[in-house]
Amino acid sequence: MALSSDNCAGGIMTRSIDGYEIRLKNTEGVPVIYIAGNLSSNSIKAINFLINGLCDAGHFNMIIDIQHAYCKNWAIMNKLSNAICAIKEHYGSVNFIASKDIFQSISGLEGFSKLVKFAISEPEAIARIKRLIRAPEKLHKLNAHLVES
Repeated sequence: MALSSDNCAGGIMTRSIDGYEIRLKNTEGVPVIYIAGNLSSNSIKAINFLINGLCDAGHFNMIIDIQHAYCKNWAIMNKLSNAICAIKEHYGSVNFIASKDIFQSISGLEGFSKLVKFAISEPEAIARIKRLIRAPEKLHKLNAHLVES
């Protein structure tokens, strides 16, 4: 998937036709992908592209925040399984931050829900990845940039 068809600047990838926005940030050294808007086959392709790019760059632990995403059929998340399996092959993990409603919808996806972990906040996910005893009170966030290869 070429990023040239998307508006991509400063770690933000948007596609107004499909109504989604993807942001990539670095929090405490962990890539955080923020997804807002409509999850469609096109947005899932963009997310797969981003996950694979992060994996190729050696990032095997990441957070995907879907609190502001919506979808008619959450089974579309199964299309992320191959990219998530590539991370797990390197003993990494993918932590999803999701609202209670989204969590209930996704946790019913038999295969997918076994591949990922869920958190209710970014500090909780960071603490899990870094194996901290408790969630950090303050997070250090840095901008990341998506680069066309």
